[in-house]
Amino acid sequence: MKIWEILEKADAYCPPAWAEDWDNCGLQIGDVERETEGVLVCLDVDAYAVSDAIVNRCGLIVSHHPLLFDPVRAIDEATPAGRLIARILRERLTVFSMHTNLDRIRGGVSDQLAWRMGLEPGAPIAPYPPAEEGGDPAQPAGFGRICIPGPGLRMLDLESRARGLPGADGFFRNYRTDGPATRIAVMGGSFPDEHLDDLVRLGCDALVTGEIGYHDSQTLGWRGIRVLAIGHAVSESPVLEPLAHFFSSTIPEVRWTVHQGGWDICPEVRCDV
Repeated sequence: MKIWEILEKADAYCPPAWAEDWDNCGLQIGDVERETEGVLVCLDVDAYAVSDAIVNRCGLIVSHHPLLFDPVRAIDEATPAGRLIARILRERLTVFSMHTNLDRIRGGVSDQLAWRMGLEPGAPIAPYPPAEEGGDPAQPAGFGRICIPGPGLRMLDLESRARGLPGADGFFRNYRTDGPATRIAVMGGSFPDEHLDDLVRLGCDALVTGEIGYHDSQTLGWRGIRVLAIGHAVSESPVLEPLAHFFSSTIPEVRWTVHQGGWDICPEVRCDV
């Protein structure tokens, strides 16, 4: 199957226009006119993912994190990044990334994290498109999700569920003692400070995310919001299997392989407030 045919369906599912202006989604490297019999889905395009693609005869790599973000001024094989890019070119692989657009869509990063945590994702923290720009409240999309669990859920319950996620190795917390979690904000990846006030406005008492700034977690603690940061990669990896499953059912002509990697290694620490 031609790679461009696969990418056409990927763009229909996860519109590139939904990415942030600063992001670099879409085609990173390669020739979309080539044929491929397999696609590798991964979080990061690193040496392990590239090797996995080669072994599994995947001519296309679909990653969450873009391979190329800042301008590339030289492909120097004396550097790790240069060697990686050169290897991709030599092996005639194509790399395509779905980043902040995959964060925003329904069924994307935060939805999958919420489901894996046993939560039902509701309205977004930051709707997209905004209502003033024609967003449809009946089909909410955007960054993060608000989850309202059944009665009795507590932070220790969320911690226990998070330990069951692949690669979970330690958590960052801004609380000393357990407490209720009645209105939970869930956002995979990094929690940006621009949405701190949104959590207060939305009445959240808990946040589950991948990572958050130290002082931002303090600010939320002072406002009565407990933060559980489980690791950037751990929080985003739940989207990989469902993404591959969606495409394998939509495009059965090619094989879809999931590469699990990029785990965070972090100690279990608290930021007491």
